[in-house]
Amino acid sequence: MSGLPLACAPAAKIALTADTIKTVLAVTAPSNRIITLERMTFGFFGISSTAVPVEIWLRLMDSGGTATAMTIANYMVTPRRRTSDTLQSTCRHTFTAEPTTIGGILLATAVHPQSGLDTFLFQNLDIEINGADSTPQIGLRMLAAADVSVLPTFWFRE
Repeated sequence: MSGLPLACAPAAKIALTADTIKTVLAVTAPSNRIITLERMTFGFFGISSTAVPVEIWLRLMDSGGTATAMTIANYMVTPRRRTSDTLQSTCRHTFTAEPTTIGGILLATAVHPQSGLDTFLFQNLDIEINGADSTPQIGLRMLAAADVSVLPTFWFRE
């Protein structure tokens, strides 16, 4: 399988506790494949106009940590996947234990909770995650100054 467009998003918003760093969404490349991250979005709930920006990091990570598994969606309308193909990437959300090894930072920014973020900034950068590497997972970590909730999505190709 090559270049199959996929997406992962939790079924419900994720609560961020004030002053606690939390990985809210991660996708892990299978050991025999490379995945390419193409797009990331998120929006916040339970905010006010006086809220301070939420700190955001898109990071390479090991595949550790404890989180909730989720279903990956094939977002192509036309069938591009043979019935014999099996998706091997995994997506998880709402980490209760952070991954132990953190690799490089791909994006560090602050986003006001009233605006959220929708970006194709990866479109021409070829951000690839190799499942054979020591950092086969890409995760979205957040730190909010006040309790808010977030609803994130990753679009990627396997």
